[in-house]
Formats: sequence, structure tokens, C-alpha cells
Amino acid sequence: MGHQAKERGAQTSELPREKTIVRTSVVGICTNLALVAFKGAIGLASGSVAILLDAVNNLTDVLSSVVTIVGIRMASRPADDEHPFGHGRIEYFASMLVAAIIVFAGVSSLSESVQKIMDPQLPNYSAVMLVIIVVATVVKVVLGAFYKRVGHKVSSDTLVASGADATFDAVISAGTLVSALVAIVFQVSVDGILGLAISVVIVKSGWEMFAGPMNELLGTREDASFYRKIQDDINSFDEVEGVYDLVLHDYGPERHMGACNIGVADTMTAHQLNDLTHDIQRLLRGKYGLDIIIGIHAINKDDPHYLQVQERVRQECGRYLGVRQVHGIYIDDDHKDLSVDVLLDFDVADPTSIHNQIQSDLQKAWPGYVVHVRIDRDYSE
Repeated sequence: MGHQAKERGAQTSELPREKTIVRTSVVGICTNLALVAFKGAIGLASGSVAILLDAVNNLTDVLSSVVTIVGIRMASRPADDEHPFGHGRIEYFASMLVAAIIVFAGVSSLSESVQKIMDPQLPNYSAVMLVIIVVATVVKVVLGAFYKRVGHKVSSDTLVASGADATFDAVISAGTLVSALVAIVFQVSVDGILGLAISVVIVKSGWEMFAGPMNELLGTREDASFYRKIQDDINSFDEVEGVYDLVLHDYGPERHMGACNIGVADTMTAHQLNDLTHDIQRLLRGKYGLDIIIGIHAINKDDPHYLQVQERVRQECGRYLGVRQVHGIYIDDDHKDLSVDVLLDFDVADPTSIHNQIQSDLQKAWPGYVVHVRIDRDYSE
């Protein structure tokens, strides 16, 4: 029956992912500590607040990598009685802590920059200092690309964000170099202004990093392409007549549980349904590490009478604004029972009113039947 898939638990991919993130973070820590030492020495020697702030920014990158390591270690702990879905969401808290550190550093540097603008002093740069700034810029470009490549590979939003932050650092360092050249050539200090710009970039970057994991904890919508892949996999089974009400719950990066309903012929036996749902679950667990609960929508697809009922129900429901889909239509003439699921847009202000109107319309169209109307929301598009 349908597909067969080799069962593979989610744990098989967690250990390599954990090691990869930790090793990448260690590389970042070592690199950024070296940059902190170089830039701190240059900033103190030259009196450049921009370079000192750039060094502070590198120091926050070190702290970010440390938090990332601690977070992934804690998130990888197995499920227990108090946390039956595991500890994967700790990664999101770790990301928010990283963002808070960055925002704090940005606000502190903002104050320093304002003071520098009010009391400008011409920095003293040497050729060696300029060379080191150039080297630091190149290092940050390479580090940023490394973070992003590994982050995308192991689905780590924290690493991807760190890569973007490193790329920003490279741009900031390049700006610092421009400031130095302006001071040397024109004997004009733009250090405080540049420091102010750096501070704004740091705060903005930190806030964006904070908003991402916060949305994940609130329950943001998954990427629509991921939903479509799952729906396509389920629909690839010959017995499946449609996938509905797909819901995914995120318990950390690459940790998902879900539920959906599938349409199947009402002539299938319990044994056949058991085999089908287990085959689907094995496929999705092996392919995505996804554990899914599957409900059934019975379809009397070979009955011409049902096709007429289906068409009329769709017409009755489709008259209302906000109705995106009508599915799960089933009529049982023997027991005088009619059921239907109606999918509404989230911007429908009063779903209860639409439910009652559709219920009334269908009750009038099928007097003597018990009508069941269920309102669904679209969690997958």
C-alpha cells in the first residue's frame, strides 16, 4: 500500500547538528577575541571611539557565540516528564538573550558617540593601524559568509543572524577606515558621527534578532513551501483524496509535531486505514523528523448523489466573503446526517455569525437532516 519509508528518529540528526553549531561558534569566538584585542589596542592608541565601539561590537559577538553554545547544549537535552516535547525552544530564548546583549551594547555606544560629537577630538592613526583595520574587515567578511553557510546547512537561525551581524561589522569597519582617511587627509573628525551610525546599526540589528525568535515562541506561520512539501508527500499515496487542516507545532529548530485530516473513500476498512496512516507517518518521520497525527474525512466519491450534494454545499458556502475552502463534505442519508468543514480567512471579524448563517442555509436546503458545520482556519498558507 502506497509508499514505504525507512523509519528514522529525529535524534539521528540532532547530534551532528549540535556539534556543527558548537564548532562554528568556537571558531567565531576565537576570531572575534583576536579582533577585540587588535581593535581595542588600536582604539586606545589612536583615541578613536569608532574603533573602540567596533571592538565592543566584536566582544558582543563573543558573548553571542557563548550563549549560542550554552543554548544548543541545553536545547539538545532529551524530553522528560516535565517537558514531554523536549527542550528545543531554549534555542529561541538563547537567540533573544543574544539580541538583548547586542541592543544593550548599541544603546551604550550611542551615549558614547553623542559625547564624542559634543566634544570632538582628532584621532591619531598610523599606517599599521589602517592595515589592521583592513585585515579586520576582510576577516569579518569571511566569518560572516562562514556563519551563514553553516547556519543554512543546519537550519540554525542564530548562526544565520550571526553571519548577518558579522557582515554588518565588515561594513562598519570599512566605514571606520573611511573615517580614518578623512581625518588624515582633511584633518576633520567624523569619528563621533560614525560612532553614532554604528550604534544605530547595532541597535537595529539587535532588535531584528530579538523579533525573530520572539515570533517563533508566539507561534509564527511556517514557510509555505514546507507545508506544500508535506502535502505533496501525503497526496502521493493513491488512497489519499486530499490533505486538509494541516497544522504544525514548532518545538525548536527541526523539531515539529503536527496533525492533519486526509480524504479517503468511505469503503476503506479499518485495517486499510491503519496501514495507510502508518505508512504516511513513517514517510514523514523519516523524511522530516515530523511526528503527525492523522484524522480521516470519509468521501463517498463513487456516488453520483454525493457529487450533487458536494456541488450544492460548495455553492451555498461560497456565497460568503472570507470562505477560502469547503471540504470534508459527507452526507449519510440513512442517518439523515450532513457534515462540512469551512475554511475561513483570519481577517473574518465574526466567524460565529458566518457559521450560523451557513448552518441555517444548509438546514433549509436539507430539512430533516442534522447539519454539522465546522469552522477551520488556514494554518498552512
